[in-house]
Amino acid sequence: TGDPARIVSNRLFLRDLHNTVQSLPQKQRLVFQLKALQDMSIPEVAELTGMAQGTVKSHLFRATRTVREHMDDWMEK
Repeated sequence: TGDPARIVSNRLFLRDLHNTVQSLPQKQRLVFQLKALQDMSIPEVAELTGMAQGTVKSHLFRATRTVREHMDDWMEK
């Protein structure tokens, strides 16, 4: 069994992360999910989505920045 406070905190963190990712614009969300959650490379994401690698990097940068900004409070805990 785990610490109940930690279990609740983990659930709240995951809920906030999910909501943040879902709030991203569609292309940013897709690129972020493929790169960060599916561990695909930039060339793989580009090939799968039909985007140029530079476009993938741009969407990934913006998505990562947004996620970090929204999840910043969690990083201080």
